[in-house]
Amino acid sequence: MRRLLIALFFLFLVLTGALGLKTDIARDCESPHADGTFPRRAEKIECYHMVAVTTAYLQDSVRAQSICEQIRSELGDLYEDDDVTQKAYAEANACYFDVAKITRNPSICYSIRKPAREVASSSALSGEEVSKDICLNVTGNLHALSTDEYYSNRDNLCAVVFILPLLLLRISLPCP
Repeated sequence: MRRLLIALFFLFLVLTGALGLKTDIARDCESPHADGTFPRRAEKIECYHMVAVTTAYLQDSVRAQSICEQIRSELGDLYEDDDVTQKAYAEANACYFDVAKITRNPSICYSIRKPAREVASSSALSGEEVSKDICLNVTGNLHALSTDEYYSNRDNLCAVVFILPLLLLRISLPCP
């Protein structure tokens, strides 16, 4: 009986979406709090990032990227240069990095960039360039190690050293 109640409880959590995953910007990020106050811009920035990550896990890479862009365009570019605007750009870059890792898509890393106001002072050692390089490296490794690409990768030593001899051994043994 106790196991049945626990199973029903977990089923209830999953079916009601009470696991805390944010999936809808209008419902989760823009709606007022219980006390009637609206979320501040900094709260919205973090919420948009969480929605983008959840969307990436749900295999909707294009929508996740557009949500990351909304952090930059709607919560950063429309305001004066203040701390929250800087946070919007940093959070948008982190959002792109997370979505690229989840989807194993290195091309998303090229969306990591500086604010439009700071493009003139470009440097190879700026935070955005370093983040972009790390993102490309990490997602490239994840893409090469993904199960979809495992056997088609010519650099995969494991397939040649371990799997091929096992297949040859199996072929050479008589069937019972």
